[in-house]
Amino acid sequence: MAKLSILAELPKYTREAVRFYWQTRSQQLEKQRNASGSDQGNDCPYP
Repeated sequence: MAKLSILAELPKYTREAVRFYWQTRSQQLEKQRNASGSDQGNDCPYP
């Protein structure tokens, strides 16, 4: 029965995960803007 309850809750967990992703993304963007610009990319000289 545990599997059925997990599947029943899946839409809720998915919504929460997507919300968390976009909130985190928004916070990171704001932090980058305040620091000195958006992500400058990878400085690694190796491809």
